[in-house]
Amino acid sequence: MKDETLAAAKADLRRKARTERQRAGLARPGAARVAAAHAFREILAHDRASPVACYLAVRGEIDSMPLMHALRGEELDTCLPVVTALEEPLAFHRWHPGAPLENGAYRIRVPIKGETVTPRALIVPLLSFDNQGYRLGYGGGFYDRTIAQLREAGPILTIGLAFAAQQVELLPRGPHDMPLDCVATERGLFRPQQ
Repeated sequence: MKDETLAAAKADLRRKARTERQRAGLARPGAARVAAAHAFREILAHDRASPVACYLAVRGEIDSMPLMHALRGEELDTCLPVVTALEEPLAFHRWHPGAPLENGAYRIRVPIKGETVTPRALIVPLLSFDNQGYRLGYGGGFYDRTIAQLREAGPILTIGLAFAAQQVELLPRGPHDMPLDCVATERGLFRPQQ
């Protein structure tokens, strides 16, 4: 698929996926907590992979804050992503619920002071995901670049956090799109078809 065609296809899907995610969140208020619980169990099953990179929800994303609280209750370290520059992978700063935040790039809250760490597990927001584990994000490529860099450095567990209604059969993708290991939804843990 040509770059222009791919970009147009993804842009159209993003508009539809935002609406679907919003609808799914309103239809099942407790679904987000159930999805986070499935992600929590997967992290514990992977040798308590730590630190765990979560995110602060924006634009209708599933809130990962309950997951961060549960991880901290198990004495696992958590961190948040920080945009350092366009076209670069994300950096991660150690953070725990209640620690100070400030506005970062795109007005996303980031730790004011935070030690830079390399996560062993990455909780990823998304607009949609497909049967092969590929995700549709907002189009900046930050998570794809980050996942590629982390996988080159060593083992990393990547878990999408979504409503089951966000799943589609197949997403258009380019050569830089990275699949997730699994997606935690209110219906359980989805593992991609190989």
